Amino acid sequence: MIPLLKQSIRMKNADELRQERIDEEIIVDCYDDDEVMMGWYYYLEEKLTFPFTARYRASGKGRGKKTTQLLQVVGMADEDECNREIQVMILLQEDGVEDQIPVALSQLEGVEVDGATAEAIADWHYWVG
Repeated sequence: MIPLLKQSIRMKNADELRQERIDEEIIVDCYDDDEVMMGWYYYLEEKLTFPFTARYRASGKGRGKKTTQLLQVVGMADEDECNREIQVMILLQEDGVEDQIPVALSQLEGVEVDGATAEAIADWHYWVG
């Protein structure tokens, strides 16, 4: 029972630190939704180390199944594509043709990423709930 209590305290402290980072670094001096999104955009642009591998999770058709796919994330989408959701660009390869398409960061989970990237992704997931 004590280890669960310690884990709970650690998680609470981590969430408090995360909320403080969000309040003091990311959305400080933001007065409307557009400014908040730009605060997030610039924070993530600075913290994410590209390229990185991510796991994409999307609900599949029928019975709530989820499909999981590994993707290569190569950069941030343009600012104007991130006014409601932070988008990152993934590398798509089909039939020998490469293309980059935007994907919502909230649908991605970093795989073997550096500490700053992992923290930034976790911050965004925490923010969007």
